[in-house]
Amino acid sequence: MVSQWRVDAGATGQVYVATQAGNYTVVVTDGNGCTATSLPSFTTSLSDAPDGSTLVVYPNPVSDKLYFELPQPIQSTAIVNVYDIIGKLIHTEEIDASTKFINFNFAAGTYHIEMVVDDVIYRNKVVK
Repeated sequence: MVSQWRVDAGATGQVYVATQAGNYTVVVTDGNGCTATSLPSFTTSLSDAPDGSTLVVYPNPVSDKLYFELPQPIQSTAIVNVYDIIGKLIHTEEIDASTKFINFNFAAGTYHIEMVVDDVIYRNKVVK
């Protein structure tokens, strides 16, 4: 497998949503000019949800159960990924059409929820 590295100059926010497949790293520079680089994270080439199609999550802020709604029903199974604020995958779970929530037993903070359904990615953000 050939690795593709992406460099997106100017991507300085706390969250970055990759638009192309490849390996991504984060470089942090402190006030003294010292830098640290994260381990690479590989992003696949799955497509984003069509315009206007969103993953609805509630309640937000969440306590112990995170409910969700999709613009279309799950036909067989889907994958739910939970990322922390720095983009580290902290939980993955396979669900089916009967699943209406996931248990959200994580520390207080901001999380990114990603649901992969038939090679389409739906995303949203939630606070605990």
